[in-house]
Amino acid sequence: MPSRTTVETYTVRNRRQKYDETPRRKEPTRFSSASVKAAPAPRPDKPPAPFGDLSRAGVTEPCDLARVIWPSQTRSGSEKRRAGVRMLFGHLATLPGDTWQERWEASGFDDENAPPVSILGRQTVRYDRSNMTSALRMTFAARIIQPSLSGFRANKFIDYAEPFRQVQKDPGLDEFFETVDDQRHLTAPHRLRAKFDLACALTTQGIALEHLTPSALLHYSLENKRLGLTHGPPRRLRSRRLHGHEGSRGPRPRAGGTVQQRYREDPHDRRLPTSQECE
Repeated sequence: MPSRTTVETYTVRNRRQKYDETPRRKEPTRFSSASVKAAPAPRPDKPPAPFGDLSRAGVTEPCDLARVIWPSQTRSGSEKRRAGVRMLFGHLATLPGDTWQERWEASGFDDENAPPVSILGRQTVRYDRSNMTSALRMTFAARIIQPSLSGFRANKFIDYAEPFRQVQKDPGLDEFFETVDDQRHLTAPHRLRAKFDLACALTTQGIALEHLTPSALLHYSLENKRLGLTHGPPRRLRSRRLHGHEGSRGPRPRAGGTVQQRYREDPHDRRLPTSQECE
């Protein structure tokens, strides 16, 4: 009987390969010279400042801006935002730095795994936390502060993309939003996410649309992945999936074991998802 140690055995489905110990030299491909390297956009000579340079302004200027930045909003909303500006900039004013950007970076709200600024709100005052978040949205949109991606996404804005577009007064940005809205084959959440991602990329890199390069957009995408901020199913759906409670309208397994999540747009639901739901 032959020894099993000297006989090569194979299965019907998988024949074992004998690999050469000397690695083969990889031939260059047609994609070698076409690769895009991820890199943040260089700071432009004249950074966007729709309301002028407010980096060294006092607290009064942002408070006044809070009243007029979005004229279509109610007086109550602007006053709440103004109250949030006083609290936010009042806190930043106690930190070291000559500009609001330097104080923001010293605050700890710009670090990875940073908490939201709403923690500064008083627990006994009902609207403090939302007022603080509204003030921060204005601060980012007006380009007073340039946040990092983690510092931006730590805060949950009800809506950011459309208010950001209104403030920039950029015809190219207006055209992009109109083009996205015309893509009716996309669902409302996907159209909103496209606009949100662009607004977030421009805000966190401190640039206008004309300065957004493929390398900068790739950098934004990879940073989202590294920080675990890529878009996916809503948290409630992820929780149900983990616990095996898909429900009748959940993801259906396809051939090969993959799962496809189908988003359906309800014509009766006109509510746009929040940035928290876009995670």
